[in-house]
Amino acid sequence: MNPNVIIRSSLAIAIAAVSWSPVQAEPAGQDAKRDANQDAKRGSTPDMQKLESIIADWPPMAQLGVRQTITKHGAPQGVTPEAMIWTDVAPYESIKVTKLVTHHDFPLPHMDYMEHTISYLVPAEKAAELAAFDGSLTYDRTRGLMSARCDLEAHNLLTLNLAHDIIEGKKTAVEAREAFGKIMGEDNAGMNPAYTTKLQFEPKESAGYTDLASIPGAPARAAELENPETGGDATVLASLIAVDINLIVAAKTAAMMDVKSPVKEFSEMLQKDHAMNAAATMKLAEKIGITPVITEEIGKSRMEAAGSLAELVAKADGNFDQLYINAMVKNHQKCLDEIDNTLMENSSNEEVKSHLSETRAAVAKHLERAKEIQSEVKTKKVSSSAE
Repeated sequence: MNPNVIIRSSLAIAIAAVSWSPVQAEPAGQDAKRDANQDAKRGSTPDMQKLESIIADWPPMAQLGVRQTITKHGAPQGVTPEAMIWTDVAPYESIKVTKLVTHHDFPLPHMDYMEHTISYLVPAEKAAELAAFDGSLTYDRTRGLMSARCDLEAHNLLTLNLAHDIIEGKKTAVEAREAFGKIMGEDNAGMNPAYTTKLQFEPKESAGYTDLASIPGAPARAAELENPETGGDATVLASLIAVDINLIVAAKTAAMMDVKSPVKEFSEMLQKDHAMNAAATMKLAEKIGITPVITEEIGKSRMEAAGSLAELVAKADGNFDQLYINAMVKNHQKCLDEIDNTLMENSSNEEVKSHLSETRAAVAKHLERAKEIQSEVKTKKVSSSAE
C-alpha cells in the first residue's frame, strides 16, 4: 500500500509463459520448488504440484488469493517465487497475486495482496482526490493503467468503479469512501451489489499518455506530428541526438561495470562530450525552428544499440573493458561514416552543416583515442597472459 498515486503499475516482474496442468498434489519440497522456478523461466508447463510448491511458503491469505483466481480465470501466465500474474483477462489488462501482503485499514483492517489493473487514463487534475479516496489505488498515466489492490476481486472492482465515479465528478473522495463501506457491507450480506460484480464502464484500449517534451529543441516521434519533415535537416538533427544518447547510455553502463583506467577516463569523457553535443544539437534545432523527427529507422537504431550493449554485458565475464573499447572504435567509425555519407548529404541548412562538421571533428578525436586505448588494453591482456 502506497499513498503516492503516481506509481508505476506493478507489471515489472519478468513474465514466463506457463499453462495449467492439474495433477494430484504431493507434499511440497525444495526440489519441486526449484524445478517449478526453472520450468517457469524456460516457459514450460508446471503442473499442480509445482505451482503449489511455489506458494507453499506464501502467507495463507495470498495462497487463497492464488487459488481463487485460478478457479475463476484459469492458469497464470506469469509465475515467479514472489508473484503470479494473469494477462489479458477481460476486462483486465492483468491480475496479480503477490507473496507480499500489506496491512491496509480502509474501510476496515485487512491485508492487500491481490491487484487488478485496467486500461484507464487518469486525468492529472484528479490525482489528489483519488489519493484521498484510497491509498491502494494506483495509476500509470504513461501506460494508461489504473490498478486497485485489496484482498478480493469484488473489492478491487468496487474500488475501480468508485474511482471512475470520482473522475466523472459523480462523487467526491469523501462520498466514495462512505459508499465503499456501505457497498462492502451489502456484498458481505450476499446482496451482490453491481459495483462488486463487474465494471460499470468500459475500459478504453490504448489509454496511454506519452506526455510532452519539456526540453527546448527536443526531438518528436514522427507518428505524433501532423506533417513531419523526414529525410532533411529534421531527421539529421534527430539522428545526431540518437547517436549521442546511445553513447551516453554506453558510458553509463561502463561505469556500472566498473571499468578501469584508461577505459574509465575515456568513458567519462564520452559521456560528458556527447551530453554537451546533444544539448548543442537541441539548442540549434530550437534556434532554427526545426523539430528533430524520430523516424522509424532512428527508433530502430536506438533499439539495436541497446541490444548490442546488452550483449556486451552478457559476454563480459570480467572482460568488459576490452569489449567496450572495441565497440567504441566500431561505433565511432560508424558515426563518421554516417556523417560523411548520409547526414551531410541530407542537410540543406548551413548552420546544421557547420554543426555536423564540428561534431565530426570531435568524433574523429574520440576514435583516435579509442584506438590507442584498444591497443593498450590488448597489450596489458597479452602481458597478463604471459605472466
